Formats: sequence, C-alpha cells, structure tokens
Amino acid sequence: MKKIICYLLLLILSPLSMFCHSDDTLHTIQTAINTVTNSHDPISITTLKGGNSGSLIFCAETSNHHKYVVRFLNNNITLATNNIVDAHAKEVICAKIASDNGYGPKLHLFDAENNLMVMDYLPPEPPAPCSQQSDERCRALVDFLKKMHYGPSFPKTGTVFDQIDMFLENVSKQNKFVTKTELDKCFAISHTIQAALKNYHHTAPCHRDLHTNNVLFSQGKFYAIDYELAGQDDPFFDLALIAHFNKLQDEQLLSFYLRRMPSTQEIAKIYLMKQLLLVYYTAIVIILVPEDFPDSNIPFDTYQHMLPQNPAEIDLGNSIHKLGVASRAYHKALINFETDECQNALKIVSQYKAISI
Repeated sequence: MKKIICYLLLLILSPLSMFCHSDDTLHTIQTAINTVTNSHDPISITTLKGGNSGSLIFCAETSNHHKYVVRFLNNNITLATNNIVDAHAKEVICAKIASDNGYGPKLHLFDAENNLMVMDYLPPEPPAPCSQQSDERCRALVDFLKKMHYGPSFPKTGTVFDQIDMFLENVSKQNKFVTKTELDKCFAISHTIQAALKNYHHTAPCHRDLHTNNVLFSQGKFYAIDYELAGQDDPFFDLALIAHFNKLQDEQLLSFYLRRMPSTQEIAKIYLMKQLLLVYYTAIVIILVPEDFPDSNIPFDTYQHMLPQNPAEIDLGNSIHKLGVASRAYHKALINFETDECQNALKIVSQYKAISI
C-alpha cells in the first residue's frame, strides 16, 4: 500500500509533457527552413517524439511535401564532456561526418545562434526483431556500423569509461535517488572492466548511444541519429549496444561484423561491454530526470517495480519510468557481475595482449 501511495504521489508531481510551443520557436523553425529551401513558402510544423536526451524535435513539411527534421540541441550540461558550446560543436561535426558518409540523415543547416540543426526526414520502416531478420537485413545493419567505424574520425572526447566516471560524478552531485554505496558499486564494475580491457582496446569513430530510437531503418538502409555522445572509442561498445537493443546473439553479430567466427576473447569482450552499457545507461537516465523532480526517499530498488509490465508502455518522458529503467539496469548489472560467466570473461580478456578488427 505504501508503494502505491508513493507511486501516485510521484505521478501527480511529475511534470506533464507539453506539445505547445511559443511563436518565437515556430518563427525560428520557419526561418531555418526558409534558409534551407531559399524560399518563403509556408510550412506545416509538427512535434516529433524526441529521444532520451530531452531535445526538442520537430518535423517541418514544405508546400511540395518535402519533410525536414529540426532538432534543437540539448542544453543539459551534465551530459557535456567539457562545456556546452564545445559539446554542441562536437555533435554537429559528428552529424556532418555521418551525413557526408551515408550513415546519418543529410545535414542541411546548423544555426549556432539558435542551437538547431536541419536534416532530411527519414520515413521510418520498423524492422522485425533482428533475430527474425534475414541475413541480408542483418548484413545491412553491420554495413552501417562499419561505415562509421572505418570512416573519418570523430572528435576525441574521452572513452566510454571516462564518460561513465563523469556521469556517475554528476549523479553524486545531485545527491538524489541513489546512495553512495550504489554509486560505488557502479564505479567498481566500470573500473574492473576497464582494467581487464587495458590491453584489448581498439579506437574508431563510435556513436555510443545506439538504442532503438537512435537507429532508423529507412529506404532499405540503416541510419544513426543523435550524435550527442559520439566520439573516438572502442567499436565493441557500439557492437554491444546493437546486440543488446536488437536482441542479437553476440556470436551472430560478431560473425557478420568480422566476416569470420569470433574468437573466445572477442565473445568475452562483447559480453563485458554489454555489462558496461548497463552501468552507462543507469547513470545517463538518472541524469536526465528533471532537476525539479522530487526525491521522495523511495529506495532506488523500488523504482524498477513501478514500471509497466508491458515494455511498450514504458515512456522515458515520464520521470518515474526513467528511474525504473535506471533501477532495472543497475540491478541487472550487479547480478550479472557476480556470475561465473562474467568472472570468466574478465579473466579471458585480461590475458589478451592485442586485437585487430
């Protein structure tokens, strides 16, 4: 009963998502589209459901039915690697590289004054779960990854381990939702995996946020959007993200990516990266809870039990659901880390000296 009362209290206090926007915002969008099209034709503007970062995203359709996406860059400094201006510049550079190399939507405009980008709208074609896809579809997914990993470099912004340290420190500064003991366990998992992989690291352009909302299938190709967390890093982290969110078997994905059967060390590495991503998203999702959302002293463990039973009903615009997702990821990471499978994977990769992919 106490849990139900707390849930209802938090639901009442959660800010509602608003889909009305000021005339200034609509005028800014109209001006940006006018610049791209070199015309003053009226456009229709609709709000698109954004990703996890809280950025405002709109679809603007011209009179000739061409659609553009207008994305206002996120001003959440807690996700920035240094300062917000540099973070925006890095994101735009990565989006431009992706646009030029065919694995991101075409980038038409970056308006630094209003912190917005204008890109082509990609009509989505929801694919079946990867386990049910044809070999051709899975190869397309791998080809998309390799375009990124073997393409022009992204700006260097530290490794995923550096990001996790920074995110967890920002969570600690909030002093809400999680205890110091819970944070220390997250640090321990990340640092243990980092130490095991110190001799098993390859650097390439990586997205580092390839959840299902950021990977689009359109017109027979896969594309990535939202390069807020992108940088030079180990491609096995991107592979782990794709395997995790698309329910692919690790060996299946690696065999397509490597074009050979993966080694024991490679299977162990992607397994460890999948444990790391649980800690990664634990921190990110907590950070994205609005600062004015109240801390009601509910144990962090409790939030995972507040999630809807149907995964399709989970809404990451809802702060309770955000905390539930973070709580579930955290506890899954703790459980997995204590298993023999995880401890064996740590031993296998720590004995490896070099890798080439």
